[in-house]
Order: sequence, then C-alpha cells, then structure tokens
Amino acid sequence: MNTELQSLLHEVFLKEKRLNVLYHALAEGDSCEETVKNFYVKARTDQDGDLEMLQAINERYGDGSIEPGILEKLGETLLQLTSDGANCERLLRQALDYESELIEDYKRSLRFLTADDETRRMINKILTIKLLHKRDVLDKLKMY
Repeated sequence: MNTELQSLLHEVFLKEKRLNVLYHALAEGDSCEETVKNFYVKARTDQDGDLEMLQAINERYGDGSIEPGILEKLGETLLQLTSDGANCERLLRQALDYESELIEDYKRSLRFLTADDETRRMINKILTIKLLHKRDVLDKLKMY
C-alpha cells in the first residue's frame, strides 16, 4: 500500500471533518443571512454524504489511525471561531479555503488510483460536490 496515499486520505478525512463542523456551526449560528444559512444547511448534508464515501475509501486504502481527540480539537477551534463573533464574510472565506484545499487533495488522490475505477468514481463524485460548494461560496461572497 502506498504510504503517501494513506497519509493523503488521513489528511483529507480530517479536513472534511473540520469543514463539516464549520458548516454545522454556521447552519446553527446567527452570524449570517438566511440565504447563506440555507446554503450551510445543504452543504452540511452534502458533507455527511462525502464523509460516508470517504470512510469507505479509508477502509480500503487508509490505515485507520485517526484519533478522536484530534477531531474534538478541530471542533473546539471552529466553535471558538463562530462564538468569537466572526462575521459571515470571514466564515465564508474560511469555508472557501477549506473547500479549495480539499479539491486539490482529491485531485492528488486520483493520481494514485489509476487501477481502481470504483474508488475513482467515488472520489469524482465527492470532487463534483466540492466544486459546486466552492462555486456557491464564491457566489455568496459576492453579497459582501
């Protein structure tokens, strides 16, 4: 098994969880207008599906070494960000950064999976959602 792919999948999983926590906090918070909150609710639902597919990919290629404590620290950091009164534009920019990072990571992972069509299809599906989210976040940023 390629250790670089394992490391990449581990990193992607943590980034997806971080983004999921951000979308959850924003969907529940009061820092944004209703149209932006609606996007966060949809994005959070999409993220749940992405995480399920990513879990299946990690079971196939990952090493299963994700520590729950790391996820808690990520969540605490993001909740702190939202509770500090960060404005909606700043939070949208953070979401855009996370989505952009993940897009590049998923593109990198495809290079390792040339012989696995099933996993490539799952990653391409996730990648399509990431690209749509990025476009939606860019559209929402135009409001500010």
